[in-house]
Amino acid sequence: IEAAFQRVGISTEFRFLPWKRALEQTKRGSFTGIFSCGHRVDREAFFLYSDTISKVTHGFFLRRDFDGFEPNSVQAADGLEVSTVLGYVHVDILKEAGAKVVTYRSEDLLFRDLLKGVVDYAFLTQEGSLFRAKQLGISADIRFAKIREKNLYVCFSKKWPNVEEVIRKFNEGLAIIREDGTFDHIYA
Repeated sequence: IEAAFQRVGISTEFRFLPWKRALEQTKRGSFTGIFSCGHRVDREAFFLYSDTISKVTHGFFLRRDFDGFEPNSVQAADGLEVSTVLGYVHVDILKEAGAKVVTYRSEDLLFRDLLKGVVDYAFLTQEGSLFRAKQLGISADIRFAKIREKNLYVCFSKKWPNVEEVIRKFNEGLAIIREDGTFDHIYA
């Protein structure tokens, strides 16, 4: 995001906040935008979307040696006890599918219990959660069952002054860094 804005001469400042607080403050126009943001119809009243900045892969983390039922869709989790992190979008997704949702305060705690066999299924995103598993040194002990991919965007506040021009410039910068290889280098 910073690289895309830099290419079109716009300086950036980032603040990291809990997701719900950041979302509400961006809706009110306190911030220009929020990322990484999935498209949802209910957000269209508050946000305009950039071009795609990345993707997210939803699925189930399992112990490497787990030999039980392996869901191949969110709907297949109906009736299963599935863990995820409190505040993540996964809580709602799992509840809608009929899963018995067990929430954790952090991925670290969830992965600890997954490896101990306290829980069998952890519904998370592959990209960020696998990165965290590598940091914890447990990536060889788990595996990931992919369910679906979803595009992600920068959600820009409709209340931000001249937001359409900001989005136009951001998308222009994004196209430049994709074309010159910077985008791929960042995600490598």
